[in-house]
Amino acid sequence: MSIMSRRFRVVILVVASVLGCGGRPHILLVTLDTTRADHLGCYGRGVAHTPVLDSLAAAGVRFASAFTPVPLTLPAHASMMTGAYPWEHQVRDNGLYRLDETLPVVAELLAGAGYWCAAIIGAHPLAAQYGLSRGFRVYDDTVQPTASDFEYPERPAFEVTSRALAALDLRSRSDPAFLWVHYFDPHAPYGRPRGQLTGYDVEIARVDQELGRLLRGLPKGRWMIIAAGDHGEGLGDHGEDTHGDCLYGSTLRVPLIATGHGWSQGALRTDTVSLPDLFPTILSAAGVTPPPSSGRDLRIPHTSRPIQAETIHPLVRYGWPPLRSVEHEGWKLIQGERIELYRTRTDPDELIDVSRDFPDTVAALRPFLPPIPAVGHISPLDSHDRQALAALGYFPDPGASITPREELLEAVERGNHLMQQKRWDDARAVFEQVMIRDPGNLWARMGVGTSLAASRNLAGADSVFRSLLAVHPAYLPALQNLAMIRLMLEDDEEAELLHTAVLEIMPADPTSLEALAVCLRRQGKHTESLAAYQRLAEVRPTDARILRDMGSLLAYELRDRDQAAALWRHALQMDPHLPQRREMEREMERWAGSPSR
Repeated sequence: MSIMSRRFRVVILVVASVLGCGGRPHILLVTLDTTRADHLGCYGRGVAHTPVLDSLAAAGVRFASAFTPVPLTLPAHASMMTGAYPWEHQVRDNGLYRLDETLPVVAELLAGAGYWCAAIIGAHPLAAQYGLSRGFRVYDDTVQPTASDFEYPERPAFEVTSRALAALDLRSRSDPAFLWVHYFDPHAPYGRPRGQLTGYDVEIARVDQELGRLLRGLPKGRWMIIAAGDHGEGLGDHGEDTHGDCLYGSTLRVPLIATGHGWSQGALRTDTVSLPDLFPTILSAAGVTPPPSSGRDLRIPHTSRPIQAETIHPLVRYGWPPLRSVEHEGWKLIQGERIELYRTRTDPDELIDVSRDFPDTVAALRPFLPPIPAVGHISPLDSHDRQALAALGYFPDPGASITPREELLEAVERGNHLMQQKRWDDARAVFEQVMIRDPGNLWARMGVGTSLAASRNLAGADSVFRSLLAVHPAYLPALQNLAMIRLMLEDDEEAELLHTAVLEIMPADPTSLEALAVCLRRQGKHTESLAAYQRLAEVRPTDARILRDMGSLLAYELRDRDQAAALWRHALQMDPHLPQRREMEREMERWAGSPSR
């Protein structure tokens, strides 16, 4: 028996041991960020090292035609948790939206039915501030911040698994569990290649290994396990290295595997399904009647339906028209600045646009496209919106000529990679060339400003962000960056105004809350600073640094040593290795026995 087959057999035994029988099922939802279906062994990639996911597919059901409605982390997960498409739940991009609190979410409904719910989050796009934490007893989203707009704060799969197993120890043994574990590792930048595995494949293999450790640590009982990708990765297809800017199969097709309670063993499903289908599937399996939604219970085979998708990312990032798509019965229609039509059964890589040859098919599919997103805000289109979109070329004829989007994307991705490598001058040169060829490109202008700021040319960065805001006054990334620059320059009065403006758009943004607390404190507005810290502690209740800094404000400016000491003790319980621990302990020893004011 080969080493690989022995490993596969061991994994099968682990999977079988957690499936169990009897009672309401425990539910494990594993979301695989940025994971292409065709890079898993069970989906046909021969060099893949994914024995755990392959074993789950062998023990349950693999969906061959599963799709995301949006190739972005937050909107895709919002669709899983609500059963709604992005144009229904209105979370259209990462970092700019918060889920409406009136929408029912899966954890809230399960908690109401007696489930203990916990989520372990691998990266910042799913932080609690964006509205997915309702219903979870534990929502562990603490990650270390990064200094770059070109990388998301994240934590590795090993830490995610360790925190998930630790969270399970908090559960009452009598309650059924709903555990959501989010792995972010395959997101760019990738690790180093190893053997036949690309750096991207190495990241997927690492997640697979940690998923195996998670399965081995699950409490015994009856488990239903679902593993789903939120979106794929371009990897150079159609000029897209990452995701979010296009609507091709490389970023829309996702792995989806289900096993355990109510699922057949070793089955292959070929009907087309979408991520909103997870909402009614999970609830029904738990014995909870799902509220009406766009999702369908996947335990019941259905006829295939048109698969819809959108991305407003090109509009938000570059000022380009947003994209919408629909795929049905072997045809794929994409509408942006031009119409594209593909025969996906004979052209699965979507390389040959046949829109000119089949105008009747274009006309038949168009009514199934998602609704057109508004410009600048998300609401039904008015005449002004329609004129603005028309000016962007959003209502084209099939085969109309376009700007070379793929060429521009390749240049933007090159600039992003240089930023990740901290090659600030080289990145700025690339983004400046993009601006010459595409003057309205918002992300290129952001890249110039961010590279200037990273190389400590704060005055130059300030000028770039101000010029961007002069044209797009509500462009949140530029507003956030300018606010941070004014804070770094100790212009606390303007920093306060700018961070307050950010918080009017994103009331729970932790970066702006912390910056606001700092600039208020430096201006001597101590009571207002304390209020900002208190808001921040509500948003990030597990961040010991916040309690440390709030305690410092109380101790030295507000002269309330008792409350400061209480916060510091709590902070040190949360993180015994907290920086400045010794200074805090010495100060509390000095205060012992003296009045607090």
